[in-house]
Amino acid sequence: MIAITRGEEAASNFIEMAKEVGINVLALELIRLIPNTKEIERLKSILKDKRYDYLLFMSANTIEILDQSILPLLKESKIIAIGPKTRASLENHDLRVSLMPAKYSSYGIVDLFKSIDVKGKRILIPRSSASDNYLRDNLTRLGLEVKEVYVYDIKYNIDKNLDEFIKLLMNNMITCIIFTSASNVDAFFTLIKDLKLVEKVHKISIGPFTANRLKTYGMDSIIANEHTLEGIFKELSYLMK
Repeated sequence: MIAITRGEEAASNFIEMAKEVGINVLALELIRLIPNTKEIERLKSILKDKRYDYLLFMSANTIEILDQSILPLLKESKIIAIGPKTRASLENHDLRVSLMPAKYSSYGIVDLFKSIDVKGKRILIPRSSASDNYLRDNLTRLGLEVKEVYVYDIKYNIDKNLDEFIKLLMNNMITCIIFTSASNVDAFFTLIKDLKLVEKVHKISIGPFTANRLKTYGMDSIIANEHTLEGIFKELSYLMK
């Protein structure tokens, strides 16, 4: 049995892929996204002014958080998607994605802009209030004027499967835990106080920022080469051989 820090619906494709190769997955929805209506209204005002050159989406969650009245305001924007899931979500709303980094992380976004003359350009980033400063600081160093709007907050959630997970963990029946974001790492260790329970369990991180957050709790992990659930599945397949 393995566990993934994502809700059953969001992880459904991953759960099906794992099931096909005989791996049972327990989904743990440890965070909830809470829309910040005041900041969403501020974003709407900024979009109407059109005083930006790039619009960056760091997660498919952001698109789903925004209300439908905002979407038409995005159509003339030069949109950047962090990765394929975010791009698919945007395209499902008839929004054209102009750019996507080769590596689906903040590091990839910074590398993308290193190849473009962006001095004096403006970038708008609607995102979570739990985001760190890495992207803002490094894009600023490249000469971009960065405006972040925190359109949703993170709230920790006690999942219905949590008690079952803890019992399995205590009986050494969890072989691997998959962490899908830095926020999920924090939520996990807020809810699971005994670090010794997970020390000997394999851990896979979706990307370097998630892995770095795990290190703050003294935990190493395998980092998916492709920072997607499909990339995680490849690492899991190697691990389970």
